[in-house]
Amino acid sequence: MSNLLQYGYQEIPNLISIEEAKKIKEYDYNLLIRDKIKITFEEQRGPVYTGYKPYSTSFIMKRVQPILENMVGEELLPAYWFTTIYHHNSFMVNHIDRPSCEISVSLNIHSEQDWPLYFEDLNKNKVGCITGIGQAVAYLGDRCYHWREPLKSRIFGERYMQSFLHFVRKNGRFSEFKNDKIGHNKSLDNAYSMDTNRFRKENAHWIG
Repeated sequence: MSNLLQYGYQEIPNLISIEEAKKIKEYDYNLLIRDKIKITFEEQRGPVYTGYKPYSTSFIMKRVQPILENMVGEELLPAYWFTTIYHHNSFMVNHIDRPSCEISVSLNIHSEQDWPLYFEDLNKNKVGCITGIGQAVAYLGDRCYHWREPLKSRIFGERYMQSFLHFVRKNGRFSEFKNDKIGHNKSLDNAYSMDTNRFRKENAHWIG
């Protein structure tokens, strides 16, 4: 049995290369400048930039899918992917995810300090996972509570960029959430223009 099924999380070393991570960061930062995106404050994460299904990380979905399928021993269907750029005092509240995030991955795109992603694993133990650039951790998003403590930047402008990749079991109870049940199904080149606070309010009747 894989660590993902036994404990609820499992590290994935070197999911993307350092060079790939650098290109993603530069591409997305240029989008923020091009579209004049302003940082927003989210109740669940504080001051962040967020991109729903950004074009730059769409290729990683295909790369990670067979890795996850090997871990869980069954076929998966892609739901969606999401990039967050955290700043000083950003955080992530303790939560479990909505149905589209049954099998999830958190991937470090850019960081300038270690910032643990905490889990309450399937044995009710608190575990902190630190990933380097290009490294990831898979987890059972709808079963394991996870959170981050407030980020304390050491220098002005320090950022932490993370991509989240989400899947559902093909023959599981959340299979209807393939390609995500709401929002758009294609990767976009203006993903950071989405108002995620409005997105959450409009879909509060079923988002966990």
